[in-house]
Amino acid sequence: MAERFFEAYQPDAAFVLFTADNDYQDNRVNSRYGYYKPYFTVDDGQLILRGIPVPKCLFYYFSAHPAWFKSALVTKLSGIWIRWRHPLIITPVDPTAAILRQFKSDVEARHAKFFVGFNAWGPAQQALCRQEALQCLDLGGLPRFPAIGHHWTVEGHRLAAQRVAEWLKGRM
Repeated sequence: MAERFFEAYQPDAAFVLFTADNDYQDNRVNSRYGYYKPYFTVDDGQLILRGIPVPKCLFYYFSAHPAWFKSALVTKLSGIWIRWRHPLIITPVDPTAAILRQFKSDVEARHAKFFVGFNAWGPAQQALCRQEALQCLDLGGLPRFPAIGHHWTVEGHRLAAQRVAEWLKGRM
């Protein structure tokens, strides 16, 4: 997974920030914000990349053929056709642990250290870190915006960067 980044930068470590708010869900579906995307399934413990090539979404057809979509009927029928042709897929097994396991393996095969930070820290994240023998950092409790997405504020980002830098110093 990380080969192109390692070739270009040759880092000593890789730090992945896992957003518990949506990453678990995003790892299990083939669509986000109306766009299709690749996704993984887990078969016999192995990660399998699916959804390649990525199907064109309805937004593509809107921009490629704007005159067609002046008709509400064409728009409605196109949406039905796209959802029939490329239905939403939700994988039965959450591939998150397998994704992190593979990423860790790829990083360590390049003689670098692998770390994971979580923006929310609870029993599920603690269990995942123990199960996969991951070095994990709790980045929960930082200031967030109260509405849509609950992203960190500017102060939250500053505190997260400071916490990550201090934490990594003791592990490098």
